[in-house]
Amino acid sequence: MKSFGLGLVLFFLVFYPVGLQFRLLEFGLKQNYTCQNSLAQQIRAMSEQKAIFGYWGWYQSPELSFLSQKSFYDVAQPATRMTFAEMTARGYQPYVIVSQHQEMGAKETLAEEGPLLGQVVKEMCGYKVYQYVGK
Repeated sequence: MKSFGLGLVLFFLVFYPVGLQFRLLEFGLKQNYTCQNSLAQQIRAMSEQKAIFGYWGWYQSPELSFLSQKSFYDVAQPATRMTFAEMTARGYQPYVIVSQHQEMGAKETLAEEGPLLGQVVKEMCGYKVYQYVGK
C-alpha cells in the first residue's frame, strides 16, 4: 500500500506537471503556427499584388518564407537594394519583415537600417512588416 501511495505522489509531483507543461507547449505551438500561417497567406496574397519582401542580416524569417512559398531578399546587401529600386520602378512595392527576436537582439541594426523602413503595414505573431523606402 505504501508503494502505491508513493507512486501516486510521484505521479502528481513529477509526471502530471511534465505532461501538463507538454500540453501547454503544444497548444502554444499550434497557436503560433496558426498565426504564422495566416501571416504567410497574407504575404502570398500581397505578392500576387506586386509585393516583394526582404529581411536584413541574420534573421531571414524562414518559417514565413516556407509557409508563404516566397523567397525573401537580404536588404543589407547592396545588390538587393538595387533590385528593390528597380522593382519599385516597375510598379512593385517592397516590404521588410522584422521579427520580435530581431528587434530585441539587434537594436543597433534597427537604428542603422531605420532609414530603410517606412510605416508598419502589418503587425502580428511577433512580426512587423514595414514598407521599404530605401536610402
